[in-house]
Amino acid sequence: ITDDLEIRSIKICRGIMVEQRKPVEVNTVFTMSEVDTLFCFTGIRNTNSEIRTITHIWEYNDKIKARIAMKVSPSPFWRCWSRKRIGENQKGKWKVKIVNDEGIPIGEKSFSVN
Repeated sequence: ITDDLEIRSIKICRGIMVEQRKPVEVNTVFTMSEVDTLFCFTGIRNTNSEIRTITHIWEYNDKIKARIAMKVSPSPFWRCWSRKRIGENQKGKWKVKIVNDEGIPIGEKSFSVN
């Protein structure tokens, strides 16, 4: 049952204000000359009484480049993020898929690097 995890927000950004747990410079199109690392910020509701795990799967041109697992404590708005270094030769279409601990997709966000 996946009803206990609900994605509230997915944002691709250039940074995170860690103290406030907020994304910085959110966009869906980024310029290679201004980017070396991008973040996927996720706000998620966990109505389960247990800690759950989600995984950010970073894909470039439909190929998996990174899998980053994160714990999600019970919360109405748990915030977590992963980051991915973007190489000079990785211009094009990107996507971050978010799956629950059973591997079931619960959200995704597409973006591009020009």
